[in-house]
Amino acid sequence: MLGQVSPEAIDWLAEHGIQLFGWYMIALHGNPMGGQAQAFRYTGLLDFGVDLDMETMAQIKGLWIHVSGSWTSGLDLTEDVGAFAPVNAVFSGDTI
Repeated sequence: MLGQVSPEAIDWLAEHGIQLFGWYMIALHGNPMGGQAQAFRYTGLLDFGVDLDMETMAQIKGLWIHVSGSWTSGLDLTEDVGAFAPVNAVFSGDTI
């Protein structure tokens, strides 16, 4: 896990043009009254990846390579409230 990587390892990677990143966001939303149904929903989004500095790695000035991925989870409240537009922009189903 990234939390177990030592600061020295992170520094070494950065010195060699490799930068790891990641973040996790949650959205909690509910419909206590009205709409099609009353519900409380959770939506999560994990984003992760790596940036490669090709100037540092291969002496190609100004070139970066960015690779990322996302994992989403949770349920959408849109059908519960009977809306046509998504209630939460984070939600995209259980996907990678």
